[in-house]
Amino acid sequence: LYPTMALQPALSDFVDTRMARNAARPPFARIQAVGEAEAAKEFGDYFEISSQLMQELGLLDEDNAPALGFTALTTCWELRETIAEALHVTHCLPLFMKDFVEQKPGDYAEKEN
Repeated sequence: LYPTMALQPALSDFVDTRMARNAARPPFARIQAVGEAEAAKEFGDYFEISSQLMQELGLLDEDNAPALGFTALTTCWELRETIAEALHVTHCLPLFMKDFVEQKPGDYAEKEN
């Protein structure tokens, strides 16, 4: 489990919210040992917590749809192991794009003058 897991259904055609919620459920062995209700209390709804966090940070809207561009959200998801760095890069990405990509010719990085 990772804090940005709510981004995956927003970014992937192959993962939906149901699949993400199932991945965040308590382990089956724990459910058998203490019952589903008790296991749910222990583990909470991790996907819902992730969803709320991503909404508060402005990455997803209230319907869990992308609130930022695909590149920014993909970058954040790829850096999911280090949430601080992921958020920093995600929010700086528009500045990087402005300075290094926008209104530049396709071979801009290859020129040395």
